[in-house]
Amino acid sequence: MKVLHFGKYYLPIRGGIETVLANLCQGLVQRGVECRVITAGHSGRKERGYVDGVYVHRMRNVGQFNS
Repeated sequence: MKVLHFGKYYLPIRGGIETVLANLCQGLVQRGVECRVITAGHSGRKERGYVDGVYVHRMRNVGQFNS
């Protein structure tokens, strides 16, 4: 099975939603599920790679709204 998640940010950025998403993905990977995450990048450029067995694709961030 393959699962694709969309999130605001992913580890190493810390926060409530980021932690829940990381725990969910890591639990799925331990059960043999291929898990990918698409998220905004925090460095202003695209980044791709694995974080604890989860493939993370960080998209280029062109702006941010304050809450």
